[in-house]
Amino acid sequence: MIPLRLFNWHANNGTLTAEISTLAANGHTFGNSLEIISHHSNKTEKFMIFEKVYNDDNDLELIKFVPINKSCKVKSVVIFND
Repeated sequence: MIPLRLFNWHANNGTLTAEISTLAANGHTFGNSLEIISHHSNKTEKFMIFEKVYNDDNDLELIKFVPINKSCKVKSVVIFND
């Protein structure tokens, strides 16, 4: 589980964002899904990959996840490949 504190919250569109390097530096990896735990409520939410975005050089730019629980306050999680 990845702690919520490693993400930035964007209330205007319900998105959490983070950089791959931040997650890796804190010992976190993910595959086709990820689970985030809130340090406020101790609640967890699971997300699955929705899309991977590549640039013109075919380098990965970002991975977008969507919640499995459709009533989740978070509408998407975006991990940027920095």
